[in-house]
Amino acid sequence: MLRLPVLIVNRSLTSLVVILLVIAGLNSNVWSQQPIPTPEDLLYRQVKVEEGDLDEVLAGTIPVLRSQFNLMVGAINSQTRQQLEELPDYRQGGYIRQALYYGAFQGGQIVNGQAVLGIEAQQDAVGLIPLSPLSLALNSPQWVTPVEDGNGENRAAITGTTDRNTPVLKITESGELIFNWSLSGSSIVENERKFSFEIPQSESSYLVLDLPSELLLHSTQGIVWLPEGENVRLPVDGLPELSADHSRWIVQLGSQARTILTVHSDQGNSVNENGLFYRQNFQYSINPEGIGVQSQLTLESVEESRQQIVLTLAPELELIRVSHEGTELALSRQDESVNRWTVGLNPDTGTIELDIEAFARVFPLQPQVLPSIAVDQGIWRQGQVALEISNQLELYRFDIQGAIESRVETIGTRKRRILEMYEPTPQLVVVTGHREVELHISQVSRYELDFNQLNLQSELRLTAATEAVNQLHFELVNDWRITSVTVGGGGREGQRIEQYAPKLSSVVSNGIVLQQIDFSEGIKPEADVTLVMSFERSLSGGQVNGNSLQCMKFPNQPESPLQQKQVVLQQHLLGLTAKQPRILAISGADAARNGQLPPSNEQVLEQALLRDVGTVFQGTQYLQGLQISSVVATQSFDSNVQTVVEVGEVVVETTRLQITPVGTPVRKVEVLSTGLTDIGVQWTLKGTQQETTQSDGIFNVVTSELDGGQRWVIELVEPTVTEFELVATRKFNPTQLVRLPLYRIPDAKAFEATIEVGWGATVEVEISREPTMERILPQGTVPISGSYRKAYQYTVPVGTPPQVSISSMEDPLEHFVWNAHVHSKYLIHGFSSHEVRYLVERHGQQDLQVDLPDDVNLESVWLGDQRIQLASIRSSESPNSLFIPVNADQRFSKIRIRFTSSAQPLGFKTLLEKPLPEVRAKTLQSYWSVAVPPGFELANHSTDYSIAARLLGPWLQRNSSSGDQTESRQFKQYVAKDSAQMTIRSLVERAPSMGQAVNANRTLSWAQWLYNVDLLLAEELNSTQLAVDFVALEAVGINPLTQLNSDISGTSGTSAIQWLR
Repeated sequence: MLRLPVLIVNRSLTSLVVILLVIAGLNSNVWSQQPIPTPEDLLYRQVKVEEGDLDEVLAGTIPVLRSQFNLMVGAINSQTRQQLEELPDYRQGGYIRQALYYGAFQGGQIVNGQAVLGIEAQQDAVGLIPLSPLSLALNSPQWVTPVEDGNGENRAAITGTTDRNTPVLKITESGELIFNWSLSGSSIVENERKFSFEIPQSESSYLVLDLPSELLLHSTQGIVWLPEGENVRLPVDGLPELSADHSRWIVQLGSQARTILTVHSDQGNSVNENGLFYRQNFQYSINPEGIGVQSQLTLESVEESRQQIVLTLAPELELIRVSHEGTELALSRQDESVNRWTVGLNPDTGTIELDIEAFARVFPLQPQVLPSIAVDQGIWRQGQVALEISNQLELYRFDIQGAIESRVETIGTRKRRILEMYEPTPQLVVVTGHREVELHISQVSRYELDFNQLNLQSELRLTAATEAVNQLHFELVNDWRITSVTVGGGGREGQRIEQYAPKLSSVVSNGIVLQQIDFSEGIKPEADVTLVMSFERSLSGGQVNGNSLQCMKFPNQPESPLQQKQVVLQQHLLGLTAKQPRILAISGADAARNGQLPPSNEQVLEQALLRDVGTVFQGTQYLQGLQISSVVATQSFDSNVQTVVEVGEVVVETTRLQITPVGTPVRKVEVLSTGLTDIGVQWTLKGTQQETTQSDGIFNVVTSELDGGQRWVIELVEPTVTEFELVATRKFNPTQLVRLPLYRIPDAKAFEATIEVGWGATVEVEISREPTMERILPQGTVPISGSYRKAYQYTVPVGTPPQVSISSMEDPLEHFVWNAHVHSKYLIHGFSSHEVRYLVERHGQQDLQVDLPDDVNLESVWLGDQRIQLASIRSSESPNSLFIPVNADQRFSKIRIRFTSSAQPLGFKTLLEKPLPEVRAKTLQSYWSVAVPPGFELANHSTDYSIAARLLGPWLQRNSSSGDQTESRQFKQYVAKDSAQMTIRSLVERAPSMGQAVNANRTLSWAQWLYNVDLLLAEELNSTQLAVDFVALEAVGINPLTQLNSDISGTSGTSAIQWLR
């Protein structure tokens, strides 16, 4: 049976247990701040002590009632087990308190194994505990039945595995689990046998192993010893008798669950009763100069034969001295690359105490592991760590692994942390340094220039980032003088501004005079305080250099020697204005544009201090090199005019005049217009946020005539420095639009104007050309389907307004079919399939009407990649008539029609007829391709695919040699009506040879050929102009620099039409 839960080996461990239990019982928050324990951490428990050791154990402890002690122990253990259950190696419902394993080495194996595990289960809990890791072969696990329960027969235990192949044990109550076990080993070298000993996680584990006397035992974990005699002091009774010529070895694993056991006959590698046991206490003193390390090393049971020990120090440690009772010992370094030292010992026996002193650098505000010292070939028993931080440093972080903090001692003004070690080299991570304070400032400044004085009002929004701020330091520069300091009304809701009561004084730091503002109450991180400060300086002649506008600098001046303060100026907006009636004049504005914000910017509008300021910069760096003056002048602004005229049943005219003030407020605007009739114009004001009516934003509008045009003088209710729009609208009859209305603003520093005219398919608008008007691309919104637009740009002087002629369209516009391709596939029995492809240019809003030939079967119709339902496009009166919608938002559309037909079977000679549908549109190009079955061929095949026809198709005659190419009836009528057909054909043929000498051959580009055609048109047909569709040319791979294939000769008589084919 298990007798003792744990062994007590020294006084300090017992003191640690009692004190920690009292702390945890008084304040649960202290326990909750400790690191989450790992499965190797020891749980706290009740300890039984030998009566003769009571006096030594009780020294330094605090007595408590047994009932209160049990409650505290239970609370701490319950919380620790709950945290451990959340780890991957979970504990559900209980844990293994301690375990003892016994075995005997026979035939290279460990046999006759017996194990006793003490299981602690939670009250009224049924759960599972893992039996992992596990390398033992288990047999017959049983629960031990207490003698007081009756028959004394053991109960079989229930074990199994999880889905992750983890062995588990089902528990219902606390008790003892016993089972038999065995373990196989392996041999790599002769006379040596290794065993991978892995056992379930326990708080305390022992292994008792019987070996033949000539063999030795070594373990990679735990403490291994060979007790003298047969009496082994263990927390268990009833071990089997030790056989003759055998030795009983003890391995104390503690909370370790894995180790490698080695059984061998090498005397040099044994760990026996002559092993070197040691205890070690560390004292770390951290100050700005470095880390002082003092270690008290206690060597136990030192034999007279031991002349030296080897110490391994952390790489960053510098060993100063090692002494014994005040006498320094001899030191020698084994290797320069490794911080390992050999220490000579005096010929003493028993217990030896060594004092070790070392030193290491400190790295402020960086994680640093406290350096350690270890004894080579030694067995560590226990240790303690004392950590002391200098008053000049602040401890920001302290991570503990391998030790437990037991108490904090106060020595005067210093504090010392005491930790109990449960590993020889614990990982203690500290971060030390000065107390960091960070102050964030957002500054808004308003400069007002007069003739002989410059006034500055500045708002500083202060926010503490980490810790409270009690002072603000700044340096006045450029001869500025401070006149007042107050606390503004900014801040969070419910915050009292009078609680800060700023007090201004002057201090000297490093030879610099600083202004110091003390707050009666510190600015905490959650607070938001606004300082309102006023400054002034003298001016000479109303001028100031931009470099002199900087008023203050914010140094990182700490409030105490323990503080590291950082002041961060996050934003500084500077507004410049002049005292009325003066205005600003800024030279070097090109350099200032990068950092200048418009008055309508959101950042500017949010600041009440800048709402009447016209010039705002993002920082003082953008003022370098600028010259700023205060002068007497009128208002200054830039303007942009955009006029849109929509022609329909009525004409709707909208003109937007965008006014951008330049450094001065604007209240009055003069507007002139030419070509405008006396029809009334409605004026509205549109600001930066919302549109207002005439009565809201416009104070007065005075209308008059000037030089045959209209003149308006618009006066606003209030002067403004932000951008705004004046919108003029009117509606009238199309007959009244005889000239384009051209607006201008004579007082604007910069003036740009555009006018855009749009009309629908039911009317035709002609606009005369004027030299002062430049044709540009329309910039307005996308027009409705089937409308046209023209746009012009003009500047000052405006010139004569263009004349406008509006006429209605009697006949609706027709679409253009640039390419009609019919592909037919014939089979031998007379069946044929056909596909027609059209490239359609949209004109007007009507659908494309296609009439199919008789006796054909329609299969499908496609618009681009989208298939159209046949029922939606077929005419109810004529099923062969299709009304195909074209894309309203695209200029060109691709249409495919598939149908089939039947005829007589193919014979020796069969005449094929082209099944071309009739299209109600102007067809400029069509051709037919035919596919016949094997064994047949086309006797007569000619294709006329001319690019010239795509350019000049309506003007060119088709000769008889061009093949059988059927044209639509509408196209023939269209060509026959034009009397200039032959003239145009002649000049097209003469255009390539213009300017060429006889027999001078050269190549001709498309741009040169079209230019020659345009010249001939101007000479022979004055009213005819050449319009080139570059979109269609680019679709077939032709650009202005593309060369014509044939050589050009003035006497060859070669037709230009042939070159274009």
